[in-house]
Amino acid sequence: MLDNISKYQKIKISIFAIVAIFFFIRLSFFVEPMFGGDMFEYFLMTESFKNHYSFDLRIEDLDSYNAMAVKFYPGNGWLIQINDGIKNLFTNKEFLSTSSAYYTALDGEKISYHFWFYPLINVPVSAVQSLFGFNGFKSIQITNFFIVFGVLLYTLFYSRINEKKRMFASIFFLFSSTLWYIPFPGPEIFSMSLLFLGILLYYEKKFLLSFFFIVLASLQNPPIILFAAPVCLSFLQEKGPSYKNFLKLFLIGSLSALPTAFYLYYFKIPNLIMHQGYLKPNLNNFSRYLNFFFDLNQGLFLAFPLLFFLSIFLLIKNLTKKWQNDMLFILIVPLVVYSFITIVTFLGGANIARYATWCSIPFLLYAVMNFDFDNGWNMKIIQPLILLQILFVYNAFNLLNAGEFNFKGYMTGNHNNLAITVMDNFPWLYNPDPDVFIIKTLHSSFVSEDNSPVIYSTNEGKPRKLIFHFLKLNMLPDSIRLSTQIKNINFNDGWGYYNFEN
Repeated sequence: MLDNISKYQKIKISIFAIVAIFFFIRLSFFVEPMFGGDMFEYFLMTESFKNHYSFDLRIEDLDSYNAMAVKFYPGNGWLIQINDGIKNLFTNKEFLSTSSAYYTALDGEKISYHFWFYPLINVPVSAVQSLFGFNGFKSIQITNFFIVFGVLLYTLFYSRINEKKRMFASIFFLFSSTLWYIPFPGPEIFSMSLLFLGILLYYEKKFLLSFFFIVLASLQNPPIILFAAPVCLSFLQEKGPSYKNFLKLFLIGSLSALPTAFYLYYFKIPNLIMHQGYLKPNLNNFSRYLNFFFDLNQGLFLAFPLLFFLSIFLLIKNLTKKWQNDMLFILIVPLVVYSFITIVTFLGGANIARYATWCSIPFLLYAVMNFDFDNGWNMKIIQPLILLQILFVYNAFNLLNAGEFNFKGYMTGNHNNLAITVMDNFPWLYNPDPDVFIIKTLHSSFVSEDNSPVIYSTNEGKPRKLIFHFLKLNMLPDSIRLSTQIKNINFNDGWGYYNFEN
């Protein structure tokens, strides 16, 4: 079989196989899973599907989960504590009674407010691990591995786009936030990988297949469905706006309504997260928008800084020439961000905010697909750009910025070195979302006005930046409280910054 493959193809296959085997072995045997965040629900839903082929939580799921926790992590009290706490929910039959993100449905079933599709695809790996007595808590990171390398396998060896574009798209996809999020016990890898595949298929003009994968990606992060707009538009322009074509789009698109229909059926509520007050309209402001893209600790641009700005340059350049539907992939991003910018929770994660992982994909593919790789001067630019991207990921983030890269740099409670350098020397230049500053300064996961004031100091103990809540002004020293700077502060969700002079 290999006799009919070129030497170049053999080299490409060999490199891919070596990298894949390295990641699989490392994730299977050397990388311990992360405990925290939403992992509890995703593991429990996996147990539910394994034990009784359904999504609702039962006592037997808690028992099997607890047995796994005791076997592999007997000293982890957090796992046992949450497990014991949620058992109390079974004594409460009241509608919408809750514990650890599980809610009591109308019929009394216990259902998570996170949708169950991602845990469902985690079942095969988890089942194999259980069969052989392996650590089931590693199932999600191994499932994430198969998702990422499955997408890369298609991109490198089966995609119809230009060979150079395939190579560069694959490199940028892997050497971005993907590396950090493979061990993350959440649907970020699922969403960003399927969105990547969906947009890639768009450029191959496989519009229906593209639409299908974008719809699948949206099952765990509903705003992703907005990225289907250029796909549907291009499909109708190419095939014509016939009844048959509209029906095809409707049948595929209707899958995106599955989460809403599911929660309406069991709770008469379209979205439990929204219903429980996790959305805060006053958080929708321009400052929060800018921070999502350019925050020094977790902004989207950190995924691939050079490529991000290249995509913006190419978009502006192309807008002055001729309209192309793929421009919508980037132009829609602000609308997508608007749909979740009011979420109260801290959006932190691995080197960039969790939602920025999949929001970064349109920038990546737009830059790669619109760059002229056949232009000699362009290749002199793009080849150093790729090298700089890889060096930036491994050095600026993994080594210098976020600490040594060991797959455990996510959900850090620390400011990265880029933010530290700016705050130490030019504190007025960086005024992030209050959640980001407070959580990373206090190394905490909870923010309230009771934290006020919070002071950031250099390693030498020199105060550089202070955040305070307007309800706690009386707790500030007179030298700060009476400052003219305080009188001119614009409060963000009740919080204001005071920057110390050098």
